[in-house]
Amino acid sequence: MFQRVQPEKLVAGEKYKIKTVCYEFTGIYTGKVPYQYFTLIFANVKGKQNYDSIVFSDYDNYYKFVSKNPQEKMERRAVNMILQGIVGDIHFEW
Repeated sequence: MFQRVQPEKLVAGEKYKIKTVCYEFTGIYTGKVPYQYFTLIFANVKGKQNYDSIVFSDYDNYYKFVSKNPQEKMERRAVNMILQGIVGDIHFEW
């Protein structure tokens, strides 16, 4: 699941999904450079083509990956622990 992030709240070194008008990318945010409009620099960008570094604008949409529901994780862990006891294999996962 992804959550939209405002450009001013991007954190350097974190991976984001970037949606432009025509394309969708993923990349690691490296910083902001003041130019005519503020531009945001991303490294290791992957999309239709791969780039070492690319610049996006404040007008593009940025999304951060948000982990699944914590309750779901807790329930899944409980089920795995019960099944591991029944099966007798501590590495078994459902």
